[in-house]
Amino acid sequence: RADNPVGATAGWRMMAHISTARMGVDGGGGEAGEWRFWIDPHSRGYMAYSAVSLLMLLYDLTVIPFMLAWDVAFDSVPLMSGWYTPAFWTLDLLISFTTAFYRDGEIVTDSRRIARQYLVGRFPLDTVIVVCDWSSFFLAHSVVGSEHGAKALR
Repeated sequence: RADNPVGATAGWRMMAHISTARMGVDGGGGEAGEWRFWIDPHSRGYMAYSAVSLLMLLYDLTVIPFMLAWDVAFDSVPLMSGWYTPAFWTLDLLISFTTAFYRDGEIVTDSRRIARQYLVGRFPLDTVIVVCDWSSFFLAHSVVGSEHGAKALR
């Protein structure tokens, strides 16, 4: 059914929707033929992504303080995590710009409204955290041969 913005068939219940306003699927009200990209917050793909986000957050809250408190060397697995945790949260920042949300019981899929909602909501805090993650990573790795210097920078 065209009046259902999420889609009536399982084929439309994918993680991301790419549609045109002409099709009436995105409910965005934009120009005919304007491309819209949005992520359904109730899709299986987004739910899986949210579970991975929770695991990544638990990792950040437990493993990183442990490594810093007990002077664990930043090599092999910790070195890899130094890359993939900031990269994941950077990806999360981008995904948040395209994730639909609910307002007054209706799903909002308009790209501009989604971006505006994120910009006035979590974006400033998310940006500060991601910038700090990348800054500490690059500063820690620029202190060549000094684990104490890397620990102080973190």
